[in-house]
Amino acid sequence: VTASTSGRAIDAESGSGNVTVNSSATTIHGVSRGIYALTTGAIDIGGNTGIVSEITGVTGSGSAGIDAEGGTGAVNIRTLASASMATIADAAYGILANSTTGGITINSASQIGSAGAGNGVNVAGILAQSSGSNATGITVNNTANIFVDDTTTPTYGIAAIGNLTTGNIAINNSGNIDPADFGLYAQGAGNVSITDSGTILGNTGIHAASLGAGTQTVQVLVT
Repeated sequence: VTASTSGRAIDAESGSGNVTVNSSATTIHGVSRGIYALTTGAIDIGGNTGIVSEITGVTGSGSAGIDAEGGTGAVNIRTLASASMATIADAAYGILANSTTGGITINSASQIGSAGAGNGVNVAGILAQSSGSNATGITVNNTANIFVDDTTTPTYGIAAIGNLTTGNIAINNSGNIDPADFGLYAQGAGNVSITDSGTILGNTGIHAASLGAGTQTVQVLVT
């Protein structure tokens, strides 16, 4: 699957209906986006089996290997190791997921960026964020290495952010992250947890915080 000289290789949009994207092609070659999904309804990228295709070519400000722009519906993204994003060094994001109040779940086995100066993505390897009172929460599970160029502020290896999110926010990581302002960043208004068994290099290795009223639990487990 190949985009034109500027644009999205896969562009799936709806006003309020559900959007589903699956790909078993060898390569998805985009420019601004490899995969783009937009709706206020539910978004499912990869289904139960996961995106298989390597994502290449993505470059430029605001660009992403996978970009899910949701609303009140659930956002689910799943990638396999074959869906490498190792070559998208000039992309802003590897995986970007936004919702208003919909829950977000990301399961990534994709390497994002590569080792060496200038070979990482420019803003975040994985960024999942909700702008409204998301009661379901945000979960990011990552098993692959992520490389970020620390050329702007702030940069993240993996970030799950929902300052109004009352549902649980969780990051579970076993990949290596090198380097970023924040290796792992989880912040919400409910319970927040980070579990890590990878090697994290960053100005701040792990940030976990809850801004919610009342009693919340913040847990960090490094193994």
